[in-house]
Amino acid sequence: MPYETPHTSPAATSIFGQLVMQVNRLWRKELDHALAAHGLSQATALPLLMLSRRDCMRQGQLAEELGIEGPSLVRLIDMLAAEQLVERREDPADRRAKTLHLTPAGREKGAEIETVVAGVRARILSDVAPADLELALDVLRTVETRLQHEAEARRAGTPEREANARGGEAA
Repeated sequence: MPYETPHTSPAATSIFGQLVMQVNRLWRKELDHALAAHGLSQATALPLLMLSRRDCMRQGQLAEELGIEGPSLVRLIDMLAAEQLVERREDPADRRAKTLHLTPAGREKGAEIETVVAGVRARILSDVAPADLELALDVLRTVETRLQHEAEARRAGTPEREANARGGEAA
């Protein structure tokens, strides 16, 4: 039986995870299609996009934010560095760590990616009323916060709402 709150119907709670995953898959597919027209894939575009929004990042932080393992990121950064889009530098605060920086060509590519992503976002969200979008964002932020708390509790060895997690559905 799906987990319910006093404010949700069984139908709404049972479809929520499935719908989030389906929308994510379709969104990524649309981005891939738009990026392919510029010779890019999400695998190469997302790190460049994230780096273009900041001065620099540590490799580990970027891997975590992308949701990929360190070795996968190393191969990806090697490829972007070979294309002279990204460079690694020693972290002045910790010589064992590397920070990632966009080259001038990487900044240009990052701006191009921003334009592509903004176009997809505008096109896909064009039929959504601003108030509805804000409400959807509020819901997703609430769910994200809850998921982060659950993950932190598991890492700390004190699973929150373990009974509900066992009784809930996977998606």
